[in-house]
Amino acid sequence: MISLVSQMLAFAVMVATGFMVGCMFDIYRVIRTLTRPRAKGTFIMDLCFWLWVTPAVFFMLLMGNWGELRLYVFLGAAMGLFAYFQLVSAKVLWALLAFARWLGGLLVRTTQVAALIASMPLQVVRRFCLAWRRQGLWAQQWAKRRRREAPIGKRASWFPVKRPSDLAAFMHAKLPWGKAWPWPFDRR
Repeated sequence: MISLVSQMLAFAVMVATGFMVGCMFDIYRVIRTLTRPRAKGTFIMDLCFWLWVTPAVFFMLLMGNWGELRLYVFLGAAMGLFAYFQLVSAKVLWALLAFARWLGGLLVRTTQVAALIASMPLQVVRRFCLAWRRQGLWAQQWAKRRRREAPIGKRASWFPVKRPSDLAAFMHAKLPWGKAWPWPFDRR
């Protein structure tokens, strides 16, 4: 026969187990609220929750009374759950949501800083290209190159674009297979 002290200890362990299961359920609720899964995702998350909770309850049951299932074990777990949801669930949910908001803000700020650091070389290249274009060097170099490459009788003066700098980048772009774009004045 089990002594009264060991039964009270098992009852207290099961009340603590009810509190623990309630806390795990609140964590699950916050995760589910933040992710908003569909039907299949809900099924998978429910399955993961029960695969997480069942071993924990079984371990606590083994610690409390060597795995013996008695009525006071179920009553203790139910009382622990009820007490948790009545006393501390709202505060724990508020704290978990506040932590999730803080963590989300931290992740957003970290991502912004990483993107800023990663884009610095691109910004330097962009500023250099804008300064080069603003000074007209791009158009001048393009015009010199076109004059050198075009045959004497086929200058680009008849080309319908008035400002060669508008199409400078496009005209010198290479196709994926390595050849330049064909232009009417490039025929030789």
